[in-house]
Amino acid sequence: MAEVSSLVIYPVKGCQGVHVDEALVLPTGLAYDRHWLVVAGDSGRFYSQRNEAKLALIVPSVHPEDLFTRGAATTPPNAALTLSAPGKEPLKIPLAPPNGHLEEKRVTCWEWKGNARDEGEAAARWVSELLGEPSRLVRFIGVPGTNDAASDPTDRRRPAVPVGWGRVPGHEVAFCDRLPFLLTTEASLESLNGVLGDGQAVPMHRFRPNVVVSGTQAFEEDDWDTFTVSAPSHAPCKFKSVMPCDRCKVTTIDQKTLKSGKEPMQTLSGFRSLQHLKDKFPESKYPSKAIFFGNLCAAIGHSIIRVGDTVSADMRDGRLE
Repeated sequence: MAEVSSLVIYPVKGCQGVHVDEALVLPTGLAYDRHWLVVAGDSGRFYSQRNEAKLALIVPSVHPEDLFTRGAATTPPNAALTLSAPGKEPLKIPLAPPNGHLEEKRVTCWEWKGNARDEGEAAARWVSELLGEPSRLVRFIGVPGTNDAASDPTDRRRPAVPVGWGRVPGHEVAFCDRLPFLLTTEASLESLNGVLGDGQAVPMHRFRPNVVVSGTQAFEEDDWDTFTVSAPSHAPCKFKSVMPCDRCKVTTIDQKTLKSGKEPMQTLSGFRSLQHLKDKFPESKYPSKAIFFGNLCAAIGHSIIRVGDTVSADMRDGRLE
């Protein structure tokens, strides 16, 4: 039986994840996932591990932890984001800003440009000292339900997927790369590591998943159209498998030493490129991209999912629509 074996939330884009037993599913992703962003101090351009591997050293936590199941609608006065890193004193950032106000900063995250809430000078000094360059920490302030980025600069609503893939309705995202959720399966990673062989195996956290599923066949998720996460104790949550996830150099970075190698991208490109999978994914315009796991959106949001929940999938018929 397929079931959820792990749930991971990444409060700050590019930084370490927080493993949780349960999480609130929102239209923008799991509650507090990619809710903060580290940006260049001058341009406001976002950092990720692609251009700043030191982000992997930052360990975020959100307190109280049950905010991951409550979301921001009921934030207690003592709620805070805490950042830790080797050789540095922890930084505590209240979720309720002093005097109810913080400045906003114009930032860029991929093609999107808009406003985010600046977390202040103490946070800017902390991330600047760690990264060795002027930087700032900003918070997502999007407004779910709007769809006009020109008139509302906080909106991160965007087309669901690039041109050439099946469409789903526009949706707001926080600071994730493309879609609000990323699925991985234990069987597919085990299969990849079998190909990589001794000494080259990579851990799951290199792929930065939100939802990890056990009890499947290797690469079975290629054929999923939708899947439902359910348990007798709470309402089911249905996810749409929109497109496969093309991988990048982040998968090659050792999250402890920050050293980068050729694997697993070299091996993935040899048997999991979109050229190899063109019969399954004819929508692709970029055949050389290496594919591993899937990008998702939630068809029914505002649900709780838990480790141990059952996963049942509906197979697609050859196209993602």
